[in-house]
Amino acid sequence: MVTIKDVALKAGVSPSTVSRVIKGNQRISEATISKVKKVMEELNYFPNTAARTLITNQTYKIGLVLKGSEEPIRLNPFYINVLLGISETCNQHGYGTQTTVSNNMNDLMDEVYKMIKQRMVDAFILLYSKENDPIKQMLIDESMPFIVIGKPTSDIDHQFTHIDNDNILASENLTRHVIEQGVDELIFITEKGNFEVSKDRIQGFETIASQNKINYQIIETSNEREVIFNYMQNLHTRLKDPNIKQAIIR
Repeated sequence: MVTIKDVALKAGVSPSTVSRVIKGNQRISEATISKVKKVMEELNYFPNTAARTLITNQTYKIGLVLKGSEEPIRLNPFYINVLLGISETCNQHGYGTQTTVSNNMNDLMDEVYKMIKQRMVDAFILLYSKENDPIKQMLIDESMPFIVIGKPTSDIDHQFTHIDNDNILASENLTRHVIEQGVDELIFITEKGNFEVSKDRIQGFETIASQNKINYQIIETSNEREVIFNYMQNLHTRLKDPNIKQAIIR
């Protein structure tokens, strides 16, 4: 069985250097990292994560929390790109990920609570931002490190790291582009729930639709593909005037 000492001997470095490479220590030169990783591949060496956990009292795992149903998340390029980016970065630093997904907040809370109490992860990334979020409050109460993908919703949120883009501007640009195609009426479909991203997108949509004096309506519904498809079918049958050009944004 290949050990960390075997890797160190062949790479011409100390065992502690190999250990730092495995942990993703950024103070080591790229040349040394490449050399050690190459030797690890040649010797088919895999770090003993169980032993590392016992020694350091860390799991080397990050918990990812997604609010929603699995199908919409799986089909959404945003989530796919974010999850791939997180996974790639974690791998580079010797970390793994554990993901929990649910459309039911109580179920999601139970899963996160279990991950905390069973010490399954070292920290969390919330892939949503929600006003009065009980999961965020739970993480604060349990003194668990976390970051949020989304904007702060309260003064206390500014004490924690939030990562966001300008969803209002993005929604304005999208709505403006759709109007330029020559539509008479706009329908904005958004997910039910007090999510900050939905609020921002609605704000951007309403701003441009109102400026251009376009008739519009906002529909809050489930994010399930089947629910949205059925709604669009019903909408088509209710359309009285075929000469009216409608566009749907979601």
